[in-house]
Amino acid sequence: MPFARDWKLSDLAMLFVVLLAASIAWKTTTAMRPSDAKPYKAPLTPEGIDPEKDLLEPISFIVYLAPGHTLQKLSEAIGRDITPHVRNVLDFDYYVKNNQVVFVAERVDDKLLDDIRSDVGVQHVQYNGKWKSEDFFQQQDGNGPQ
Repeated sequence: MPFARDWKLSDLAMLFVVLLAASIAWKTTTAMRPSDAKPYKAPLTPEGIDPEKDLLEPISFIVYLAPGHTLQKLSEAIGRDITPHVRNVLDFDYYVKNNQVVFVAERVDDKLLDDIRSDVGVQHVQYNGKWKSEDFFQQQDGNGPQ
């Protein structure tokens, strides 16, 4: 037979080592699958606010997209058109130079906010509105009343 071979103990040991290494590599790569990772959520700032308690007016959000990300890409990622919620796009020179879209979103319910924050193309989302008191920000800075 052309493929017949006499197996030596050293050949079997080498085959065992190769199979063991392959098994360890397989377990390591499957343990690190993205499906096991915590889903992405863009940060929501400032942290620790209670919109019902701290805000006077209905809330809007400032949404910062990653450079190169667009409203169209965001709409595709969240599965619905975002443009009816866009009050305006901030076109400050810094954002334009960096190819970054930053916009104010209105009429955003909890589901839409969650969807927006789940898009990896969103860098962060910021509460926007009129505040009942400046004490909130002083407390956040550590300079407010104790």
